[in-house]
Amino acid sequence: MSRFNPAPKDYSSATTAANTRMLLAKLRRGVSDAAITVIGDSTGNAPDEWVYLTAQNLAAMFPAYTVRISTWNATTGTEYNAAETLQTGTGPYTLRIWNCSVPGEIPGYVQGFRWQAAVVATAPDLIFISHGHNLGDPTPATYLESTGRNTYLSLTEELTLQFPLAGLVLIAQNPTTLSGRETWQAIKANVIESVASMRSYGFIDVHQAFVDTMNVPAYLSDGIHPNTAGSKLWASLVTKVLIDSDNARARTGMSSLLLFGKNYLSNPEFSSWAATDPDSWVPNASAATSKDTTTFETGAQGCKVTSNATSGTAQIEQTINLATAGLLHLRGKTVTLAVRVFVPAGNTATVRIAIVDSTGGANARNMDVPGTTRGRYIWLFSTRVVDSAATTIFARLMARTSGTAIVEATFDRAYLVQGVLPTVGLV
Repeated sequence: MSRFNPAPKDYSSATTAANTRMLLAKLRRGVSDAAITVIGDSTGNAPDEWVYLTAQNLAAMFPAYTVRISTWNATTGTEYNAAETLQTGTGPYTLRIWNCSVPGEIPGYVQGFRWQAAVVATAPDLIFISHGHNLGDPTPATYLESTGRNTYLSLTEELTLQFPLAGLVLIAQNPTTLSGRETWQAIKANVIESVASMRSYGFIDVHQAFVDTMNVPAYLSDGIHPNTAGSKLWASLVTKVLIDSDNARARTGMSSLLLFGKNYLSNPEFSSWAATDPDSWVPNASAATSKDTTTFETGAQGCKVTSNATSGTAQIEQTINLATAGLLHLRGKTVTLAVRVFVPAGNTATVRIAIVDSTGGANARNMDVPGTTRGRYIWLFSTRVVDSAATTIFARLMARTSGTAIVEATFDRAYLVQGVLPTVGLV
């Protein structure tokens, strides 16, 4: 371990060691192969950036392991490049590092048709998620906090479903010196840390480590990407948590999607369909519904929403009258809409879910399917605080938010539950 100098200060959360410990236990005992998967952006895709540097550090720490790194092929977008061997170990086992860091992308990049190749096939013991710069810079901060949190949860909850034994570490990325953007970058760091804290994931505050240098520009090459010094600092922070895995706290492990809460939507799985449309769901003038008996996950069918040439949003909606439903207690409370949706490759429109109450669309809370996320069912989550004077809540599922294109999306199930965590509601 004397071959590198980990950061002198610990910028990780107390639960980080619990998430890295199983990987480190494998490597220390040296009796099996091991794997790390990184889901990130252009701050970690190059050979002189943190992922590659951390891989080199791990090779030095565990000379018995052959260490191989594969980077995602951003050109084809469907596969990893051939592995590069960083070290041929003295023992029979291999540490594979799968680096799905893609320039310009966001967490949802891996959630569509790429899921199997980019994530499932890697069978990781430890997963790092490093995103932030490309997540957009909307205001106000409260909107970013809600949408940012749900963007992360959409990925992390599915990862913990897929890999219940793998550790998961979230990284708050470096600051930016671009005018007006650093406030947003700091807000994103808060959001990422809140998700990690709420779900007992690991967390590494790269953002704060850069700030604490008191000279952020000296660690950046273009106001966004770390330079050589910045990448070395970043790698030292990650390496430190991979060294310091002792005295680990327990981690939650279970995805919130395995938990249950009271569901406030009727016909949430579109199983009741007595007439043209699924019971309790109403299409608007730009949309029509049909049973999708080909692409579905639950019951006998999904609800396919197809737009027509009438301009505007193509959606189905369910209205909940709070007084009639006996749900006035939801006033002032936080609710989350969790929706499982499939968007085919041919739909290039914006597919969205939204929670609105009687105070109007200006207070809606939305989540969109990322533009590159197609060809596979994914979860969307939207969270809002119901207004204290609200009389109704509207759950809206949109196959198209604007335009006249004829497109479709299939919704398999939709749950509205109390709280900020998405759960599979009970009727």
